[in-house]
Amino acid sequence: MPIQQGLLTDRPAIINIGAKMFAEEIAAQGVDVIALNWSAPLENEEMAQLLDDLL
Repeated sequence: MPIQQGLLTDRPAIINIGAKMFAEEIAAQGVDVIALNWSAPLENEEMAQLLDDLL
């Protein structure tokens, strides 16, 4: 099967990098999700704490 045909007939699958909440919402809709727990390396502790608070 040509790849273009598979894109239209196969179920979608998502690779989610970092945002756990996004992966959970996609999975709740019945879509296959591979969640990768990743965050950008930060040198500034204050910025790291702000990002942790957001997520």
